[in-house]
Amino acid sequence: MNADETIRRHLMDLAARAYSRNIVVYSDFLDLHELHILQCLPIESMGASLSLSGGYEAAERQMAAFLPDALIFEADFPMDCVSIAPMQEKYAEPLTHRDYLGALMHIGIERSCLGDILMDGTKAYVFCVRKMTPVILNEISRVRHTSVKTFLERPETIPAPKYKEVSGTVSSVRLDSVAALAFGLSRNRTVPYIEGGSVYVNGRQILSNGYALQEGDRISVRGVGKCQYLGMRRQSKKGKQWIDLLRYI
Repeated sequence: MNADETIRRHLMDLAARAYSRNIVVYSDFLDLHELHILQCLPIESMGASLSLSGGYEAAERQMAAFLPDALIFEADFPMDCVSIAPMQEKYAEPLTHRDYLGALMHIGIERSCLGDILMDGTKAYVFCVRKMTPVILNEISRVRHTSVKTFLERPETIPAPKYKEVSGTVSSVRLDSVAALAFGLSRNRTVPYIEGGSVYVNGRQILSNGYALQEGDRISVRGVGKCQYLGMRRQSKKGKQWIDLLRYI
């Protein structure tokens, strides 16, 4: 059995459990590829519905809630957000996303138990499954050589994702053209990401360079970044289209 089939069976088992036991069942955090597999499954035909959340708008890693259709259920995702910051920022090293992730995995936390990590300067906001919250609060005291403090955040204290507005012209609203503009790449450099299975639109893997985007679509490119296509502003006399994007930073 290959890895994708193992993921499919696991997700189908979660949906079947929700239906048979008439309870809400949650997955751990799913990455882009796992979310793509999930969205291709016939969940509704199994008597369950699906809800996704990563803790904030535009989250890349998300938990899935499988809800039985027999009754009205509301998903209460078992996740928290823990902030980690240097004890004395003045003397802190220039800590990165990679540094924080490495520190968390070093204490034995699996990647599937961690959602996105939002950076705000040298401070990190870590989304995690709730069972890992006390582990992070009690066991993370140092990242690299920097002493850190941890704090359980309330939803209203979590900062909104930062983004940069990007505008420019494209010959058409094709995935390769729009992604190239969003991430400052040539179309020739963008194509291998698409054909290599590293590009997702609204959580679905897209392998076609000419895929036509719709206003509001979210594009994620593994190892590069994510953006949202806001739409076309105007069209030039030569047929070029001026479009607007938000690139998350």
